[in-house]
Formats: sequence, structure tokens, C-alpha cells
Amino acid sequence: MSELQTRDFVSELHQGKNLSAAMAAELDNTCSLNVDAVSTHVKLIGFNLARTPETLRSRFTHIFWLIEHDPGNNCWPEIVLLSTNELCPSDLIDEARERWLKQVDLHPNDALTAAHAGLFLIERDPSAGEMLLNKAICLFPSNEDWPRQLASYQFLETQRAKGPINLELAKKSLASGARFLKMYGKDGGRKQSPLREMALGWCAQSALWSEEFILAREYAEEHLELIKDWTVLPKVSHSVLGLLALRSGDIVSAKRHLLILKKQSLLTKLDLQLANELLAQGETSTVLRYLDRCQALGHWLPMIAQWKDEVTMGHKIGT
Repeated sequence: MSELQTRDFVSELHQGKNLSAAMAAELDNTCSLNVDAVSTHVKLIGFNLARTPETLRSRFTHIFWLIEHDPGNNCWPEIVLLSTNELCPSDLIDEARERWLKQVDLHPNDALTAAHAGLFLIERDPSAGEMLLNKAICLFPSNEDWPRQLASYQFLETQRAKGPINLELAKKSLASGARFLKMYGKDGGRKQSPLREMALGWCAQSALWSEEFILAREYAEEHLELIKDWTVLPKVSHSVLGLLALRSGDIVSAKRHLLILKKQSLLTKLDLQLANELLAQGETSTVLRYLDRCQALGHWLPMIAQWKDEVTMGHKIGT
């Protein structure tokens, strides 16, 4: 059995960040002799946080050990955040991939191994990462976190893609987000929870990108209902509803959704898409009003002056 059920190693991972160099060197020298080897390797992964080639390679020495000896350890999601950045040499990621796939083959019915392998690999090997996360979800269908993490990755990847929206990825993001929302439910405090708010925002945008306009409206309206009493106000649902209004020829409603702003509003690039689509409809004055409001409320600083100039010259903003 993985030590996941009996011990919390996440705190030990963070303890490693505070080790002195001398303490870390002493632990490193005694790794093979240490009775509590898992804890030692976890702490040394935490210690080697600096993103230099030397510390990356040292960190991966301990990561490789942990993959082989405790693939179900509960600190793996945290390690993923620390270790799969763009500076990692490809040979380290390739070796980690091979070690993870070997563990998945050795433990074909272990949902934790499949999930941790998927989380580790998904940024650098999306097809393998998605396959492994889906495998984990099938093995342990009551787990709510893995569908959320898969939906989050697919949504962010859809946003990161250059050029036109990848329709296939948008549809995957929508399906994964909907699956998470169905599992997560609305009971008790969950109805107003930040996790549900985030997933509704993903689904509203993914449905818009997938041209599932009825679904996009349903998710956006549910999102608006959820945040109506919040102090901080994510604006994504207004952006989605404004873009939907434009697609039905309702420019008045689109303008209204663009201009709904408060100091506590959280704006995204989808707001800029709405502004640009209104510019294409000749609504220059509306977009300048929007930028004036943003400036007064402290949004999009320090880009406002440049964007005002671009708008007056007939150019798009934020591109």
C-alpha cells in the first residue's frame, strides 16, 4: 500500500525548501542508508528548487527514485508543479516518462500511479498524460480531483494555442468540465464554491468556442448567479454573453455586457475579444468608453494609453 493513506508528505516537501545547504548535503550523503528514505528523497526534491541545470538534475535524481519506490505518494501533485517547467532538459522528462510508464505497466490497476503519471506527463506529453488521467478516472470514478485537473489542463491548453481555437481541444475541455461539475454537484457549500465557479467559467468559454451556444448561455448564466453576491467578480460570464449577443445580432446587449465593470471585476482576454468584435461592428466609441472605465478602475494598466491610440487608428487591442 502506498504511504498516501498513512502519512502526509506534502508538508515534508515544503520542509525541504528550508533546509540549509549543509543539512541537504548530509541527507543526500545518507539517502541509501536512511530508514525513512521516502521522507529524505521528498525533502531533497523540495530543497532543489532553484531552476538551474545542476539543481534540476539533482532534483530529478530524487524524483526518479520516488517514481520507482512510491508512485502513489500524496506529494506528487505538488512535485508536478515544481518539476515540469519549460527549463527541464528533454532527456530528464524522457527518462521520467519511461519510468512512469514502467510503473503503470507494473501496477495496471493502481489509480494513483496512473493519475500521478498523467499529471506529471501531461504538459510535455499531452496524449500520454490525458490517456493516463482518463485511465485513473475509470479505475477510481468517485475521485473528483482528477476530472477537474484534466479539465483545467485542456482549458488552459485551448487558450494557449496560437491561431484559431482548436475545436477538438475545446470540445474535450467542455466534456471534462461538464463531467467534473456533474460529479462535484451543488450540495451544501459546494453551490457557491470557487471550484464550481472556475469550472462553470471553463465550460461557458469552451462551449462558446465549440459553437455550443445554448450550453454556453446556460453555463454563463449559472456562473453569473453563483457570483452575484461575491466581493470579487470574475467577468467571464459577461464576456461570453456579450459574444453570444453579437452572434445573434444583438449589438445593444453586447455593448451592455462589455461595459459592466467594477473595481472588483476580474477581466480576461475574452473581454478584449468582445471589445475587438465590437470594433469590427464600428463601435469605436463604445470601446473607448470601456477603456476609460478600465483606466478609472485600475484595469489593464499600463496598456490603456497604447490601446486607446490603437483604437483611434482602427486597430485591434491586446493582440
